[in-house]
Amino acid sequence: MFNIKFANFVGLSLFLLSMVGINTNAYSESSNWYGGINIGRGDLDFSGYDDSSSLSLYAGNNLSDNGAYEFGYTDLGQFDVSGVPGTYIEVTGFEITGIGKMPVSNSVDLFAKFGIYFWNLDAVIFGTNIGGDDDNSITLGAGADFSFNGNVSGRVAFQQYSDVSDEDITNISIGIHTNF
Repeated sequence: MFNIKFANFVGLSLFLLSMVGINTNAYSESSNWYGGINIGRGDLDFSGYDDSSSLSLYAGNNLSDNGAYEFGYTDLGQFDVSGVPGTYIEVTGFEITGIGKMPVSNSVDLFAKFGIYFWNLDAVIFGTNIGGDDDNSITLGAGADFSFNGNVSGRVAFQQYSDVSDEDITNISIGIHTNF
């Protein structure tokens, strides 16, 4: 049977691999690689769960002034069931995203991102792990990068993780990244 999520992954991977060769002369003179960390707040689109704290670690490569790709690990956090002690779900995973950027000044870039999130969900009821689920889902996001100097930038981001065990998760985060 045809697996649409696998087809999404293959299509995005081929697109990103083809983009690796599209490098401008300005970028070929210095390193295009960067890495960063974001902290944020996640909201599960299902009533009865509290918001969670999130953490993302990522590395990316600027292909040009207008495009990049990123690989990262994202811990969307522990979503506690309201009023039920020791009962929660926890979502973690790896993602690969393509980034479209629009410079608006010398120090500010707006961006949009599209990618695949390879997630793992663990469920705990009254302190007992009852199992979980794993799969991959589409992720979409938008935000802004603010350059503090030539090597360090701040980031504000909104990201939607669609269909994580049949529910959507929204994450709002801030962070910092550096060129290397």
